[in-house]
Amino acid sequence: MKSNTRTVLADTLTNVSSYSSGPLDVGDLNELLVTIGSVTVSNPYPHTVTFLVKAIDANGNLFTLVQLGPLSTTAIVQGVSIGAGLTNVPVAFGDQIQIDLSNIQPDDTVSAQMSIKGK
Repeated sequence: MKSNTRTVLADTLTNVSSYSSGPLDVGDLNELLVTIGSVTVSNPYPHTVTFLVKAIDANGNLFTLVQLGPLSTTAIVQGVSIGAGLTNVPVAFGDQIQIDLSNIQPDDTVSAQMSIKGK
């Protein structure tokens, strides 16, 4: 069993209109804790945004594992733990993942803090 713990991603977004983490290596990990917090949407009502956690297959194709959101302006942290051996979200994620900002309106910007921890 893998027991090492490490930070995969710790990022702060400031007034962005798009975001993609790019490929993140997680092949040495069994479980991931993904959190999004301190979200601010420039036009908060009724606009929301979603963050998609995606796996990257051997051919470079992306497919969505889980989503966090929809989120509007909130200081509340929303998170999810994923991993093949977990009972709440038993999702295998492979060697690489990516997190993308989704569903943002053309005139909006977003600020947020995000974190991915793994073990």
